[in-house]
Amino acid sequence: GVYPSDIDYGDEYVMRSVPDEWHSAVEVLHEHGYDTKAVLGSSYFRRMTGAFQGFQSIEHGPEFRPPRSWVVDRAEEHLRTLAAAQTPFVLWLHTFAVHAPYLWGGLPSRFGTRPIDQYDTEIALMDAEFRRLLDAIHANNLDDNTVVMLLSDHGEAFGEHGTYYHSRSLYTEEIAA
Repeated sequence: GVYPSDIDYGDEYVMRSVPDEWHSAVEVLHEHGYDTKAVLGSSYFRRMTGAFQGFQSIEHGPEFRPPRSWVVDRAEEHLRTLAAAQTPFVLWLHTFAVHAPYLWGGLPSRFGTRPIDQYDTEIALMDAEFRRLLDAIHANNLDDNTVVMLLSDHGEAFGEHGTYYHSRSLYTEEIAA
């Protein structure tokens, strides 16, 4: 492990990229026979270097914000193939869906008009996609030997401590999700 400040992933940060000599957990799993795939729900990550070491295949979203269902649609296809192969696998999915600006594509908010209401609507929409993913794991008889981890890279602030959204403070609202 390394400190997050040692990793660079975009033009907006003045840090180095992930060096090739760093050995990722995915590389170790691949070396031990795991099939390793990544599906990234945005074209945003195309500019990253070194962060996907060890992945045999990486699919980036066809645009900055593809349809919310795109990642799970791709995952369903991969799960069918991986189940048929009967080999251990890592399938990393990144949705990029619950991210400001919210409710892109003109969707209405389920909870109100405030930004936090729109955020909550995005979370509800992502919950439905996560359910689809769990259903696909079950449909491919993978639920007895599959570990599912749900992670977030940050939370959002909605006026707490005078900050909004993320990357502006180190308060819990922004660094934990």
